[in-house]
Amino acid sequence: MHSRKNKDGYFTNDDILKQADEAMDILQEDYSGMEHIFIYDNAPSHLKQKYEKIKIPMTNATLSNGHPQPLYFGPASTVYLEEWIAVVGGFFTQPDFANAPTLLETHCAAHGFKVIFLLKFHYELNPIEQCWRYAKWLYRLFLESSHENMLEKNALEALDAIPLSSMC
Repeated sequence: MHSRKNKDGYFTNDDILKQADEAMDILQEDYSGMEHIFIYDNAPSHLKQKYEKIKIPMTNATLSNGHPQPLYFGPASTVYLEEWIAVVGGFFTQPDFANAPTLLETHCAAHGFKVIFLLKFHYELNPIEQCWRYAKWLYRLFLESSHENMLEKNALEALDAIPLSSMC
């Protein structure tokens, strides 16, 4: 149980989909015939979308500040980064991108399950964030330690101590 990228505690979208598969299997086996809705926060690993690669013939472009911008990024190309990010970033606010279902939504819907995403950055309206907040508060009450086994023990105790009432 380690944090940060490339550690065993870091959840990717593939991990989230596997976890959803396990939960769906349990619910289908033990609670079939009922409607099930999964609720997730807005973590990037939950919101990943499918992007299809298509080939588009590229010509050079002109950015809003008048700079020419080659659309081939070979070794000799110069990229005006701020302008290019603004152009590309604008695509993701367009309805075709913004309203595209996530991989998690598509995956769960294929098995008859619904997915709801909670509001962004609103811990007061997000029970998941409330649980994390409570666990972090408890964790900080433990004596400081630099021993990994104690850190893990303290983290698990803090998570186990979250009252069920804070999850509703």
